[in-house]
Amino acid sequence: MKKIAKNGWILGILFVALTGLNSCSKEDLDGISGNEKGEAIADFTIPVSLPFEQDQSSSLRSIGVPEENTIQTLDILAFRVGDDGKEYFDYSATAREAAGNTNGAARQNYKATVWTRSYRQRFVLITNAREAVTQLLTSSDWKNVEKNTMLASLEFSLGEGNPWNTVSASNYTTFPMWGESEPATITFQSSSIGTVSLLRMVARINVQVDESVSGLTGKFKLKSVRLYNTNTKGRIVPEGNIGVEPTIPASITDYSKRFFGPLVYEDFTAPGKTDVAIRGSIYTFEATAVEDPSQTTCLVIGGVYGTDSQTTYYRVDFMNDNGTTHKSILRNHEYTVNITNVGGSGHETAELAFNGKAVNLQTEILEWDAAGWGNIVLDGQYFLKVSKSEFNFPREALTVERPHNVLYVLTDYISQSGTSGWYIDGITDTDTGTTATWLTTSCTSGAAKDTAKVVLYLDQNNPSGSTRTAKIIFAAGRLRYTVLVEQNTLEGVSITILHALPKAGGGYDVGDPMSDLEIISTFSQPLTPAVVPFYVKWTPASANLIAYRTMVSGVSYAKFEGSEGLFGVIPGQPGGAPLSYLLTSPAVPQEDLNGYLKAMKMVFSVSNGINSEEKSMIVWHIYQP
Repeated sequence: MKKIAKNGWILGILFVALTGLNSCSKEDLDGISGNEKGEAIADFTIPVSLPFEQDQSSSLRSIGVPEENTIQTLDILAFRVGDDGKEYFDYSATAREAAGNTNGAARQNYKATVWTRSYRQRFVLITNAREAVTQLLTSSDWKNVEKNTMLASLEFSLGEGNPWNTVSASNYTTFPMWGESEPATITFQSSSIGTVSLLRMVARINVQVDESVSGLTGKFKLKSVRLYNTNTKGRIVPEGNIGVEPTIPASITDYSKRFFGPLVYEDFTAPGKTDVAIRGSIYTFEATAVEDPSQTTCLVIGGVYGTDSQTTYYRVDFMNDNGTTHKSILRNHEYTVNITNVGGSGHETAELAFNGKAVNLQTEILEWDAAGWGNIVLDGQYFLKVSKSEFNFPREALTVERPHNVLYVLTDYISQSGTSGWYIDGITDTDTGTTATWLTTSCTSGAAKDTAKVVLYLDQNNPSGSTRTAKIIFAAGRLRYTVLVEQNTLEGVSITILHALPKAGGGYDVGDPMSDLEIISTFSQPLTPAVVPFYVKWTPASANLIAYRTMVSGVSYAKFEGSEGLFGVIPGQPGGAPLSYLLTSPAVPQEDLNGYLKAMKMVFSVSNGINSEEKSMIVWHIYQP
């Protein structure tokens, strides 16, 4: 380890010892680097949320949910959030499991020791890629390098021609995952940076014969799946439109350098089913759609049709809804290739099928993003997905739709008897065991293969002195998924930005809330700064308000000045009095006025310890002679 990092440790320990604000052992400092200012350390919890599934079949494959969610290593890359809105590498740290953590669970807790800073930090979490992270950190001096530039070099490879290893629970390759915290100013009072959602860098592909189609499984037996045109490596950290466009390493954007495959899969272990389904064993890196059939990612399915004595082969392409263009393979997505009809034998060999046209096999491809569908139950044939498993609301009633009281439900359950879709099989108060009359939903059932939005309503304030809890049980066939809903006793969180109205004798009165959340500061004399007043009110009034300023995308930055007490961590206001902001716009020389248009974004956030709220406004600085 670099000597400067060890010196930073010594300075941090001395600072802590002298101030008495924190204490830690040498063991706590292991894995933290990059302190050059003698600042102190803070030790806090990092809760992580993982994409996961639950399998309700009687037997599971040897690698299952715990293995998919296992975290062997968790590395932290800390970035400084600059006044220009960009983020620059600062230092690295390693996290350790918190006491009582269950590795492999959908929700896990880790502890990390980081440096306190006077500026906001964003933490990038990388799991199961310690070697790649170490190679990156030692390959160059990344200090003050922009985040995207640095992380573009973080790659993971299995080697050409190798499928993802999913042999057994004692012999498998863990999945690199990525997540980022919200920017925060870390102080000694910091106990957590909030839950960080992790996304796997790979996609999963399932192939199955649709058992809801009468007679199909007797007419066609699935024997193998071949995956063609897979990438040999992938970027661990995505960029751009995540979940819309793949992030491909620069070294393989030339598709002639891709591994053409095929990778062969013949594992029918549960939740697969012999002759019917291969599930939970095909994983692959992201891939960009290519219209050249010889280069785009595709499948060749081997199977026995009717009374045939030999396996024949069928090509399946990942196509968009228009049926004419190919679809990219995206990280953290799952693709279920559902065979809905087979009209005859396929090609004699897999290579003939790959190089030829799709014949005699009809499929539908069900796609979902595991980031939005982190809660899944399976029974070996059907799935039931619910977008969120837990809700925790403050004490106030909630009778309108808000972003935080919505979930989505999806199932492919269609039985041969004709029943289909999902329904709510009860909303029960956990204390009384009776129907929870204080909790209702916008709908109670939905059709198969249609994503349904369900809004949760709290019909009354929580009148008790303790948290009350209810269970909503979603059902589809024999599948069941339980969503927990809590209504606590804490005051709800809110942030209101209000106009400041000038008074005749000077000063300002508190005006009405601002509906457009922007202020336009105009000026006609270049060297005369303008004063921009407004108020901010929040609840709980006793909670600290976090306030910072940053850039507006696509607009030049105007750094309005104000009292330093108006930025950073602002103590709660006794009695809930609104906080007054008097910002001063920068003076602009005459020669800089041509085409002058600048803006600054103000961001405010508050938490009651469980729930949080964030609101932003834009302050414009416009020259109008």
